[in-house]
Amino acid sequence: MNAFDFWTWFTIIAFGGFALWESAAIWFTGRREWTFTYKIREWLGIYPVRPWKVPASIAFALASVAFGVWFVPHIVFGWWGGS
Repeated sequence: MNAFDFWTWFTIIAFGGFALWESAAIWFTGRREWTFTYKIREWLGIYPVRPWKVPASIAFALASVAFGVWFVPHIVFGWWGGS
């Protein structure tokens, strides 16, 4: 299996599995607490509310922005480790 095949199958399985799980949790079971969004909110202390809610949410937002700042030019222009 070459690198292209690996990443193609990885993407299909990872995102396909994620989409199936989220869809089942929301539409078929009605159990929103089984979603990844719910779990992230739980880890960040957003719901249920925890003392680390504000600093964890700020760190999550900053990490998301930093990832986007790296990822978009990396994919579009091949910067920072792209080819």
